[in-house]
Amino acid sequence: MVVRPPEGTVDIAGMRVNRYRAWHPADHVHVSYARRLPDGSVGPGAVLRLREMLGGNPRFTVNVRSVIEKLDEEGFIHNPIFHGIKGLVRMEYRFRRVLEGTAYENCLVFGAPGALGRTLHPILERIAFPPLKGRFWLRHNVEEVGALEHFLPQLYRTETGLTA
Repeated sequence: MVVRPPEGTVDIAGMRVNRYRAWHPADHVHVSYARRLPDGSVGPGAVLRLREMLGGNPRFTVNVRSVIEKLDEEGFIHNPIFHGIKGLVRMEYRFRRVLEGTAYENCLVFGAPGALGRTLHPILERIAFPPLKGRFWLRHNVEEVGALEHFLPQLYRTETGLTA
């Protein structure tokens, strides 16, 4: 499988649109690579640089580097680094073929492991996801998934020459 970076543009309804912003035109601000693999490609070990503004609200800006753990036809996993701390957040995206097409699952795993993590979790959760920010994050994800049907089939055809 050839993995295309989210950089650059894609044609949607005759207009050139930034690939990352096509997925969420309002909240996605920037994506690039802080580190690629030694051969210049993208995959496990590369590091994304992500900037989003949930709900278009500057108070809920996400500005992180995230280490790619998995990137293939079955899914994408990346691990954001917040304030230099690794292992508190994990983003998992799973794809599987179903009769109707493709099932897509997205999961945010948050918290530190072990007894210390259980003790710190309520504090970390209040800092990372105060109630309003949590609602914006959930809405953001629903909007991202809703956007896929508007550009992904054409992007797939353009990138592969195949139909879904």
